[in-house]
Amino acid sequence: MKSSHNGAVGAMPAVRNRQPQRKAPARSAVPTGDSEDKIRAAAYALYEARGHLEGHALEDWLQAEQQVGLSHRASGSA
Repeated sequence: MKSSHNGAVGAMPAVRNRQPQRKAPARSAVPTGDSEDKIRAAAYALYEARGHLEGHALEDWLQAEQQVGLSHRASGSA
């Protein structure tokens, strides 16, 4: 008895396990030098405005990064 397959025994398409491509951020993800000092000062100002309430350091830092980033764009430097 003849087999009814078309001769492609075990043939499977070649599939590569590829990671999705990520776009590089327009700006460095890690602040350096002057911008880090500005972020630190802005984060501390937020901490002071909150009445020195502990437990919000990350939130303050992220908000300060946004503020500093916005001020950089507004002043024309990036």
